[in-house]
Amino acid sequence: MGAGPAGHPQGMVLLFRLPFLLLELLLRRVLGRDEEEDRFTPAPPAPPASSAPTFTATAPVAAAPPVAAAPAPAPAPSANGAPPPSAEDALRRRAVREAELAADPPPPPTPLRPVADAGHLEDEVELVESFGPADDVGDTGGTITVAEPWDGYAGQAAAAIVSRLRGADPATKAVVALYERGHKNRATVLRAAG
Repeated sequence: MGAGPAGHPQGMVLLFRLPFLLLELLLRRVLGRDEEEDRFTPAPPAPPASSAPTFTATAPVAAAPPVAAAPAPAPAPSANGAPPPSAEDALRRRAVREAELAADPPPPPTPLRPVADAGHLEDEVELVESFGPADDVGDTGGTITVAEPWDGYAGQAAAAIVSRLRGADPATKAVVALYERGHKNRATVLRAAG
């Protein structure tokens, strides 16, 4: 077999193009596009560069019989069942709508907050709720009481606590750190708990 384009045998090229040719023929028959037959006819393959014999398809493809063109479909009715307006009618309706909008423009959108109150801050303090007399300031800071992390903690030496913290979970280490800061504040225990 002779070599076709890109080194493929000529017969292989024809085999690859055959489904497309058949599909084209079917579409022409269905759509009635026989008048464009010359435009879609594939060009014959280029002659091979070698002197080897080539095989080409010699059977002519039968032309599809002409099919009568279908009449143009009628315009679809609108949603209310009325026929669609003509171009002149649509332009006239648009001009009427634009004239109505120009004569009576829609109101501007309302702002999210009143424009007159922009930048206004209340200077007066309003008491919402109170317990006890107003002059009693009391304890303004909160106090946290932390119990011993385990029984006998306060009597243990720092080395014993550090060795126990090596295998402890993060929650236990956090309780030890809180307790130690409020009581003896030993640096070695705080490093081990941190």
